[in-house]
Amino acid sequence: MVGFTSDFGEGQSTYQIFQNYSQFASSTKDPIRAKMGAVASALTEQLQSADPSTTSPSSSAYFAITITTLLSPTAESYRLELLKLLIISLPETSTSLLQKHEKDIHKILTSAYKVAMLDDGNSNSNSNSNSNSKSNSNSNSNSNAMLRTIISVASTYFTTLPTTKNTFSRPSTLKLFHVILTSFDDRRPKVRKHAHSSASSVLLHHSPNYQLADHVGEFVQTVLKSTTATDTTKALHLLSFLQQSLTSFSPQSISKIGELLLHLISLQNVILTASALSTLLVLVQDSSSTLTSIPPPFLTALLASLLKNSKTYAPKTDVESYVTYTRLIVATTSHLLSKSTQETTAMVKKLLPTVVSVVCQTCDHGDDETVGACASELRKLLITTLGSGSGGGGLGEECVKSCVQSMECLLSFRFQKKFHKVLPVFGFMFTLQSIDSKWLKSSLQKLMVLHSSMASNNSKSNSNKVIMSAIEDAVGSTLHGLGLEAFLVIAPLTETESGGKEGASPIPASRAWLLPLLKNRNEGAEKQSSLKFFKDHILDLARRSDAASANKSLTSHEVAMEKAKVVDLWALFPSFCTNPPDMSSFESISPILTKAINDKRYPQLLPTICIGLQRLAKNALEREDEDEISILSTLSTKILLALFSMVDAQETSPDDEASSSSSSQSQSQSSSLLLLTETISYWAKIAPSTFMSTLFKKIMTKLLAATQIQTQTDTTNSPPTSTNNSKICNLLQLAQSLIATLNETSVKLLYRAIKPLIRNDLHGTGVQKRSYKVLLLLCDEHNAIVCSADNQEQLTELIDLLIGSLLTCHVSARNMRLKCLSHVVASFSSDNKKQMEIIPQIIGEVMLCLKDSNGKTRESAYQLLLVMAEVRNDITDFYQIVVAAYGATTPHMRSAAVQALSRVVFEHASSCETTQNLLPHLLNTTLMLFRESAREVIKSVVGFVRICVAAMDKETLQPLLPQLLEGLMKWNTGKDRFRAKIKIILKKLVRTYGFDIVSEHIPEDDARLMTHIRKLSERQQRKRAENAEDGDGGNGNNDNNNDNFDDMLDSDEEDSDGGRTLATGVTGFTRMTAKSGKSLRSEAMEKSERSKSVKSTKVVESKTAEGEILVTKGGGLDLLDAAAMSKSVRYVGGAKKGYDEESDDDDDDEMMEFDDGGKLMIDDPVMSMKNGLRVNDKGKGVGNDGGKVVDADSEDDEEGNGKGGLMKYEIEKKKNDERQRKRQKTAAKNVPGVEFKSKKSGGDVKKKGAKFEPYAFVPLDGKAYTKKNRRGAVEQMDHVVNSKSKKSQKRKRGRD
Repeated sequence: MVGFTSDFGEGQSTYQIFQNYSQFASSTKDPIRAKMGAVASALTEQLQSADPSTTSPSSSAYFAITITTLLSPTAESYRLELLKLLIISLPETSTSLLQKHEKDIHKILTSAYKVAMLDDGNSNSNSNSNSNSKSNSNSNSNSNAMLRTIISVASTYFTTLPTTKNTFSRPSTLKLFHVILTSFDDRRPKVRKHAHSSASSVLLHHSPNYQLADHVGEFVQTVLKSTTATDTTKALHLLSFLQQSLTSFSPQSISKIGELLLHLISLQNVILTASALSTLLVLVQDSSSTLTSIPPPFLTALLASLLKNSKTYAPKTDVESYVTYTRLIVATTSHLLSKSTQETTAMVKKLLPTVVSVVCQTCDHGDDETVGACASELRKLLITTLGSGSGGGGLGEECVKSCVQSMECLLSFRFQKKFHKVLPVFGFMFTLQSIDSKWLKSSLQKLMVLHSSMASNNSKSNSNKVIMSAIEDAVGSTLHGLGLEAFLVIAPLTETESGGKEGASPIPASRAWLLPLLKNRNEGAEKQSSLKFFKDHILDLARRSDAASANKSLTSHEVAMEKAKVVDLWALFPSFCTNPPDMSSFESISPILTKAINDKRYPQLLPTICIGLQRLAKNALEREDEDEISILSTLSTKILLALFSMVDAQETSPDDEASSSSSSQSQSQSSSLLLLTETISYWAKIAPSTFMSTLFKKIMTKLLAATQIQTQTDTTNSPPTSTNNSKICNLLQLAQSLIATLNETSVKLLYRAIKPLIRNDLHGTGVQKRSYKVLLLLCDEHNAIVCSADNQEQLTELIDLLIGSLLTCHVSARNMRLKCLSHVVASFSSDNKKQMEIIPQIIGEVMLCLKDSNGKTRESAYQLLLVMAEVRNDITDFYQIVVAAYGATTPHMRSAAVQALSRVVFEHASSCETTQNLLPHLLNTTLMLFRESAREVIKSVVGFVRICVAAMDKETLQPLLPQLLEGLMKWNTGKDRFRAKIKIILKKLVRTYGFDIVSEHIPEDDARLMTHIRKLSERQQRKRAENAEDGDGGNGNNDNNNDNFDDMLDSDEEDSDGGRTLATGVTGFTRMTAKSGKSLRSEAMEKSERSKSVKSTKVVESKTAEGEILVTKGGGLDLLDAAAMSKSVRYVGGAKKGYDEESDDDDDDEMMEFDDGGKLMIDDPVMSMKNGLRVNDKGKGVGNDGGKVVDADSEDDEEGNGKGGLMKYEIEKKKNDERQRKRQKTAAKNVPGVEFKSKKSGGDVKKKGAKFEPYAFVPLDGKAYTKKNRRGAVEQMDHVVNSKSKKSQKRKRGRD
């Protein structure tokens, strides 16, 4: 339905809408709206003149006057506008008034329809005349608009009428509806589609009452009955309407229309068949999701007809009809089953095997996409009929069994090319809950036979690999759905003919491929397997495979295969340990496990068994099952003893440095030790407490004995024994696994045992690190015993231990030590003066750890620093402690102090008012460190300044700007500069205070940097304005990301100019970063590199004697080839001898710019040619135009688009070439042997009067190849040989 009120929004009254249209009469440039506005204005004036007391006429008044005007003879010129205005007044008009004027509305619409059709006929009769083409187009447009408006008036009228039984009882009302039906087969698509949608909306509005729907249904049946195979136009148009509205018909009409649709399919017209199937599909799918009822007899008849006439309804040549047919079968079956009546369930039970068979047959198609669509529908059918909650359980065992047998056709070889599409659906069938595993035995065996037959082909083609993968996926899905035990019952790993032979492999090659599949696909299976099955079947197969590996008649490869089978079988143990239904069977397995752990022939079994044991204990503890915990507790003593013995037997490196560079074998031993200790920690929680107490005491006894042995060795100056240290590490690892289960006495015993190991470094770094880790776990698990504020004696002892062990702490143990200190400091009280005195004692260590190379250590130090600030409860006093370190004697300590202050300020600036008040004083004090010469101190100060600039208020920071900028700009140039970081700070200050205020405090030598920043800011503003105009809400670079401390302190290019530097333009390297080898890469730089129009050559950089960068193009370089050297070698900065390393930029005063073509533009301060003008050193061009001085810096020239003359970069290139030639001539005079050089050809010649023979070599002099003189030696080589023979040049090109 065409809506006109949407122009002004919903909720407006009819009078308001008419008033809005009246404004178009004089203000709009659209003649159509102007005409409509004039009509609306005239109707309003007429109503107001008839009743001056009414300021805003009602909708009924507008309706009445519009009807009266349409009935008058003068309405012909404004009929279209009046009909549109009539639509506006209809919805708010009373029903009685509408029915009173029903005949008038019919008369108006009929008359308008005739006029529109007459105009359309006249335009068709004149369509052959070229001279009337424009008028015919206008006539057709007016006719289409008129017809759609007529339909809109009628549909609006009917949707306004009440939904009662008597609404369509009068023949005049139905006669009026025929105005819409008449346009159902109109030749104009817009008119026809509008009629369909309007009729559908009317039927949907009156859907509770089927009086109108039955009337339309009779009309539909009449048209469909008259359809033939050659006359299908009206039927196709009508089917388009039915797809929108068929669900609004009565059940009786649906049945009759459905039968006629099946009749249309039998006509075997391709287009008609596709449209009829689509209509039925829409009916069934829509009805399945709504309350509309479709008669079950019709659904049954439809399903039977679809199954009977599959070849007629689904020709393979028509892919669309083929897929629609499959979807229709599945939708009809699902809808029929959803009725949940005895009749429908019995019918589905009878037809479902046939349905499954037919849908499986549809997967036999040549097109992959079609096969995929049909397979998807088959999966949907299985879910809706046999899935859980679908009611599949009421279909009976025979029905489900028949469906499974029908699915087996997918395993036939005619589906071989479609296996990758259909086998996943076949595997999905095994996961359905309603299917008993015994019915799947035949299908699974056929699937395995299929795999064997494909494997016997020995084909390595991609198609064969795809098929094998699809089969394995299907088997994996079966395994996931059935569970490991049920799967192996249906498909055992053994075969009867090989299983009984003595010494033969119990698992033949035809089943060996299942072992990796069982190991990888059994995780997450819904059905659990029993431990008894594992013992009786899996372990029996492992024993027999191990026995078969001892057969002397087997080759070494066959022996390895049998041993691999043993390992793969044991790999299934963790799956059986996941919530087993028979925990009591574990008692008979535990002796076998203890033996397998110690079996040195199969070291791979240890991780597998440990994982299984962990699952058993973990699941029992999570479920809190008393019976299971009791069973495991009884067996835990033997299990733990076996695990402890394995830990004792492990050989680990006591030195972390050694272990990090050790072989893979030692790394495997470390991982095994970790698995063992984790397993012990789980089983210790369920073991008897008396047993664990006794066991722990034995561990402590061994630990003390091993420690005593090592101490005696050290006192006698004997070399330390790594075996004893390894034993100490293992014992500490065991103690660590038991910490969670220890009582207070055991905790104190363990603490006393590790104290000497922490206090000294006599036992190696690994022992000390593990000791700190044990102490950390004691603080975590038993905080109240070890470091509680309530136990001051113990806390004091721990503090003395940690402070006294500072000098003996190894680097690798710093991280654990800092975490232990965090626990200790967190227990401090701000009222305890002794404890507060400890903070200044340890803060130096914490500060130095902020500079540690290990990231975890640095983070732990930062966290400890924040804990100390919080415990101190006096942030001013804490700042004084930190700032006191500024007076340290080493730059390293001063740098660490600045970093510590930066972190504390970063964390407290936004939430602490005291910090805000102290920031000016802290910044003023820190700025004094700019006088330092140490780079690490300056780096920390710059980072602190950046944090202060982001944290301080504008008014508070402004008085410090002179001192701040003076210090920053001091380190903006030179070797140790911090250019990127300083630029970030300057940009922030410019945004805060503006360019003028900041520029006042910038030295004149750095004025170019401010100019550069200003240009970048203006360019960014222009881009933002362009994005705003284009509707792109981008804000450019977001430079306010100050939430991460490391980013603010370390980032160089964040918040900068997107990779554009002052010295080099858009590039990945600045001169200084090239010297340091650092590459500042950013997204903007990468984009710039990708947008270059000329493909750059490979660049190789090396340092010369003076520290300049020697840049060579290409890969290799022949130093004796002067031509190659002169073309391929250049020096950054022009290779000037007097080049100043401390200089930051090139000779130009502005940043480098590029034109649209990617060419570099360089301003030349000397006389040059530009656009045919002579340009002086002031940038003014002196031409022939009356002697006037022309500004050479015009906009066109800046972009490099000037016409005539040379481009600036070309002029600069010529100048550089000229300087290069002069330099080569000067250098050539000093080259040894130059006096023998021939002027006419290559090589040397003898000259008259010469005292020596000619030569062509550079004398070997060691001093010439030092860093200082290396550049001169390279330049000498440039002139030794100027050319080569053509053969040598060809050989060189061949090598390149």
